[in-house]
Amino acid sequence: MNLDDFLENDERREVQLLQLLLKAGDGGCLYTTAITTLGVSGSTMGTTVAALQQRIRGFDAAADISVTDSGGQRCLCLQTRTPVNFSELYRQLLVQSKSYRILLTLLQKGKVSADELAQLLYISKPAVFRRIKLLNQALAAFSLQIKGGTLIGPEIALRYLYYRLLLNSHDYDTLASFTEAYSLRQFIAAFEAREHLKFSMIGRLKLSIWLDIALKRHFAAEQNRVKTSKEPLLSLDHNHLYRGIRNWLFDLARQYALVIDEFEVSSFYIFMTSMEILDLDDRDLSPVAQYLDEVTPEIKKVRAQLMARIELAYPAFKRRFTEDTQLRIRYILNQIQMHARFFSGHFHLFDGERINYQVDPAVLQHLEKMAGELAMLTCNHAQQSPSPEQLLFLKRRYLNVLLLIHVQSDAQLYVGICMHDDWSITAGMVARLRVALAGYYHVIIDNAVADRVYDLLITNSATAARQIKAKERYLLTGIENRYDLEQIMALLATIDQKRKQ
Repeated sequence: MNLDDFLENDERREVQLLQLLLKAGDGGCLYTTAITTLGVSGSTMGTTVAALQQRIRGFDAAADISVTDSGGQRCLCLQTRTPVNFSELYRQLLVQSKSYRILLTLLQKGKVSADELAQLLYISKPAVFRRIKLLNQALAAFSLQIKGGTLIGPEIALRYLYYRLLLNSHDYDTLASFTEAYSLRQFIAAFEAREHLKFSMIGRLKLSIWLDIALKRHFAAEQNRVKTSKEPLLSLDHNHLYRGIRNWLFDLARQYALVIDEFEVSSFYIFMTSMEILDLDDRDLSPVAQYLDEVTPEIKKVRAQLMARIELAYPAFKRRFTEDTQLRIRYILNQIQMHARFFSGHFHLFDGERINYQVDPAVLQHLEKMAGELAMLTCNHAQQSPSPEQLLFLKRRYLNVLLLIHVQSDAQLYVGICMHDDWSITAGMVARLRVALAGYYHVIIDNAVADRVYDLLITNSATAARQIKAKERYLLTGIENRYDLEQIMALLATIDQKRKQ
């Protein structure tokens, strides 16, 4: 499922072209590359360029897409005064698309006739059937189908489709309004207090959306819906989290006179164990440790093997990373496994995630290979033949984890030294620091300048301490400018620990 699958044809081409232009940057995108990628003729490309330029000018009146010559080749260049908000533009196109409106209507109402859809979309019934046929082609890979005016398939997959559509069609402020509903806020707060778990701000948002969807689908879904098999969850009857969710949901049902079954419990358990929603910045991570200790034995076994593979690739992993950071990484690995097992990577390209680390191409290639190995390890233990979508999801998520570990393992500490009117101790200080820090930190030490930010600034000038940006400062005082190497080492250790958390 691609990001633009639900867009209209013309608008899909605009989105694809915009992605190419943003990726190309100031250098521009080769005209021939754009034509090949979009699979269009020269005349259609001209129409697409004009339409995209007009659309972008709705955000920036000075925006311009020009055709330039670079080394004898034609290039398309995007020039704007302000950065293009791709997400906002995509959201506008998505909510306007007829495919999106068909899916959302079916998910919200449960069953809708072709006549109703035709009236809603202002199109003919044959056009509705053509739309449904195209949608079914896209949904087939995920065991979903539109038939008889309703969406058919595993209810957990239908809810996940609903969830992803909401995430991608609303901005953050709109999504945050879900958490402001008094009843939802009270329900989540009650669960946190009962189970001694703390959700992150984003976690509360995700859980609020899932709870809202569960309530809507409870009334809209057909009674003969295909429910998720409980077989993988049979060993959870004594699981602390599973029992906590059951008590929480059945209390909620009693308050509002709802009739719910064990499916709703398993639905929330799957969601909570598949999404990264816990607050990992909380000072007390013991509830997270307890949660990880109570997952199913097979998940725990695979997670241990994944960690062993990572520690083999990074021998200094346990020394360089605090116990809390190692716990956070285990939590992420755990959620990836559960997500792949129950959602099979459904609609993963809707999550908007991007790799935010720049590393050497050779290193990236090595990490991609390792991510593939971790993905296959996960699938082999699940005893299932992975679909291309599932493998892509796993590789992408594992690559993000490996990049995080690699960047933090190889991260440099920048130390700036600024000694006004006294250069006699600078050389000795630099030499001693390099010897003392060898094997512990990758440190770059240079003369401090005002236009960069340092992890640690060492100076004998109060003025420099104010003017030069630094995360920590060590100010030398006294006529002899004496310094305490152990105190400097302690400062660097504190900086390094904060950076890894």
